[in-house]
Amino acid sequence: MKVLLISPRSEDDVYSELIREIPYVRYMSGKKMGTYLPPHALATVAALTPADCRVEIHDEHVRGPVEPVLAAGEYDIIGLSMLTNQLKRTTAIAEHCRREKLPATLVVGGPGTTNMPEGLDKLFKVIFIGEAEETWPQFIRDFKDGSFKSVYQQISKPDPSLFPIPRWELIRNDLPFYGGASVQTSRGCPYDCTFCDVIYIYGRKMRCKPAEQVVEEIRMLQGMGVKFILIADDNFGCRRRYAKECLRKIVKLNNSFDIPLRFLAQVDVTIADDEELLELMADANVFEVLVGIESSSEDSLKDLHKLQNTKRDLAADVRKIQSYGIIVLGSLIIGADSDDPSAFQRTLDFVKEANITDHSCHPLMAPYGTKLWYDLKRQGRLVTYQDEQWKDRMDVLTNIVPKSMSRIELMQGIAEYWEKSTDPLHYMGRAIGFIKGVRRFPKVKRPKFRALLPYLQMMLRMFWYYLFEVSAAHRKAFFAIVRTARKHAPGLLPNLMFLHQF
Repeated sequence: MKVLLISPRSEDDVYSELIREIPYVRYMSGKKMGTYLPPHALATVAALTPADCRVEIHDEHVRGPVEPVLAAGEYDIIGLSMLTNQLKRTTAIAEHCRREKLPATLVVGGPGTTNMPEGLDKLFKVIFIGEAEETWPQFIRDFKDGSFKSVYQQISKPDPSLFPIPRWELIRNDLPFYGGASVQTSRGCPYDCTFCDVIYIYGRKMRCKPAEQVVEEIRMLQGMGVKFILIADDNFGCRRRYAKECLRKIVKLNNSFDIPLRFLAQVDVTIADDEELLELMADANVFEVLVGIESSSEDSLKDLHKLQNTKRDLAADVRKIQSYGIIVLGSLIIGADSDDPSAFQRTLDFVKEANITDHSCHPLMAPYGTKLWYDLKRQGRLVTYQDEQWKDRMDVLTNIVPKSMSRIELMQGIAEYWEKSTDPLHYMGRAIGFIKGVRRFPKVKRPKFRALLPYLQMMLRMFWYYLFEVSAAHRKAFFAIVRTARKHAPGLLPNLMFLHQF
């Protein structure tokens, strides 16, 4: 039995398009990157498929349109993994399969299936809702028996012992065309932010993989040439004891490599209270953490029920985390009920005060089914678009009617905010502030010079780019940051250069 698993490419996937088109990424790597991360979900589904099935993975971000593959191959099952921003392309692939009358059973799963537009479900013979550790193997058994159902929905949350090691070997040859890879250590989040749909997908109870399996997945990816790993949890530092257990093992493993891997993790700002955790993260070479700050306003945080961030000095928390040499990638949102037009300057002042070098700032979105979505729907403050294509552009659009400003003020304010915050001299000040604020440096193995030789050409490309291909302001900012790092924190230069690459 042949199974083809597809990750659709969306031209409106803003982040992936930027990754492919940013000039200095090409200068650094010498190749055009396909996208940020390989399809973890499909590699996991492949691992859940019995050994007597032949499984192929086709990621359109790297391999291009799937239609020629569909024409050439005779598959029994064609499965698509759909995120919300892949809706348009998923629909196109499904319509192609129907138009060409392909004999394969077409199935779809992923977070995007929880709110499928009317009519799209009719293009698929099987729809998966929820996690797949139990439903996918059951479907394969039913398929072989000729008795499969049209909907497989996982209600209970699967035990972590069922989480398999993803079959990365199926896309081993594609891995060089990604920025890195991901390892999921747990699922779930104990918090209850009104705008977040994570708890509806994975639940509020944290379910953790055995730390030994986490280390084995990291070892496997490193053996395949991966140099950067995202710890793909929604809140890695939330269960402190478990996080520390994983990190101790990662520190030991990472220092056994000729060149230690770099890690990025998603955490909440309360990790600033745990110095042991911060030391372990730094020593594991977690060079950057994504922190859901959301707002510097206490009232806005209460609007969003982001209560864990209230009654804190958020700028001081960020500086505390960064004092361990860990870069904070701050996630910021504007559009809560308490946000008036002054929110844009307040947010700009905050990122400067906190020395945040890397961050995102988006208009507030109300994902379908969240508490925010229901609240705004009752108030008549949800925007309904004429078609579903807006879902493919959710990073730059909003489906809410703000309370304390107009929608035009919100979108214009976001555009002006980005123009100011990405000014090279504004960024330079924040980056230099971060470097000078480091007090405890990561204790990570330093590679031998010979091991770094393959990176020399990449580094030369980057310096060439900033010498000859950018404006004077960008050139000034880049070399000022390099000089400051060499003087105050030379050990952080590789991480800062890595950050500039992406």
